[in-house]
Amino acid sequence: MRLEMQPNSLSDLVSDTIESFAELAARQGVRLVGRAEPDVDPVSMDAQLIGRVLSNLVSNALRHTSSGGTVHVQAVRHDDRVRVEVQDSGEGIDPQDLPPGKLA
Repeated sequence: MRLEMQPNSLSDLVSDTIESFAELAARQGVRLVGRAEPDVDPVSMDAQLIGRVLSNLVSNALRHTSSGGTVHVQAVRHDDRVRVEVQDSGEGIDPQDLPPGKLA
């Protein structure tokens, strides 16, 4: 796989992903929120690939979050790295299905 690494706006990518799933989340009765810290951009990344990953994570989170729940997307900078988190209030993974030492 060839990566197209270029400086891009992760803030815009998070915002676009939230916008693209907003209607589905509303229909499901799920609160979908996202934010990127002001110091996140620019990020050297393959924006198309990271966008696809982010969409898959949000889609899975929505699929496993019941009405009244929340899906939260956040991008934060840690030193010279950026971390993107997708958290939901869904049921999680059954602990017996996780590798040893992993939490749901």
